[in-house]
Amino acid sequence: MAAQLGVVALFITNLSQAALRVNEVLACHPDIIVGRVGLPFHQRGVSVVALVVDGDGEAVADMVRRLDALENVTVHSHTL
Repeated sequence: MAAQLGVVALFITNLSQAALRVNEVLACHPDIIVGRVGLPFHQRGVSVVALVVDGDGEAVADMVRRLDALENVTVHSHTL
């Protein structure tokens, strides 16, 4: 599959339980993650992580699927 440039947004509702699993998934895909920013929104009880990805479309899709399968994590992605 062709390389894709994209943005992946993670909304994590229970950071203490989900952080380790999210980081495990991200650690499996260091070659496609260009940048990462995490922001805690304590007043809403959610943490937001934004990823910029650039790489093989199958690798991007695999990472998104694995993240979306995690409890307490909602994923939205958009690629070119």
